[in-house]
Amino acid sequence: MASVLLSVAVVTGCSDGDPSPSQEEAPRPLTSEELDRLAVSRFVLYQTETVEVQATVSGQQPVTFNGWVDVADGLGYGVVVTPNGGQGGAFLTAWTDQEVSAQDTSGTSAPLPPPESGWQTMPLDPDTSTLAAAQVLLVSLAADRPENSQLLAQNGAQWLGAGTVDGVVVDIMSGPVEPGASGGSSSFRYWIDDDGSLLRVEAMLDGVAWSTFDLTPAQGVDL
Repeated sequence: MASVLLSVAVVTGCSDGDPSPSQEEAPRPLTSEELDRLAVSRFVLYQTETVEVQATVSGQQPVTFNGWVDVADGLGYGVVVTPNGGQGGAFLTAWTDQEVSAQDTSGTSAPLPPPESGWQTMPLDPDTSTLAAAQVLLVSLAADRPENSQLLAQNGAQWLGAGTVDGVVVDIMSGPVEPGASGGSSSFRYWIDDDGSLLRVEAMLDGVAWSTFDLTPAQGVDL
């Protein structure tokens, strides 16, 4: 399976004067308080340094990923499991934004520390597969400074509704709409709590179905 991977490149708050949102009003423009939380969410994630990631990645061959990402240094590591499982149904992967490595494994969890040998390595190209696109997304998700909230508003960020992640109440917000985006909508949805913590990201990496990434702080994990 490692060779296969390498062959394909391997709760809502409102500021004064803002209306109180309700599920029936979605989608709608973000309130100023929501814009502020969206603007700092990637920076809050950066300060977390390392997160545990549980993901379901859509595509021609959907896969699941369980592992960790050092979002501050741009390093990822974990195990990818294909739907068929069985022999060759899982492999370890480690990556940066420039290259990806893989090796076969017989389990569905990634050992720590990562193996020092046995890797096959090649450049990481997000255009070759949804898995590769997901890997690039994960190591580029954090930012070392807050974004400009007014630019987010001008570029179409919206409130989509409320939800929960592991019992934590969140607001679901769409990201800015990229120029030329199909249907004029964003390909990203962010699940953000009251503190601006990013708990889940949904991304339409293949233009068809949503991939989901759940993020949990992982203290003491050294990649």
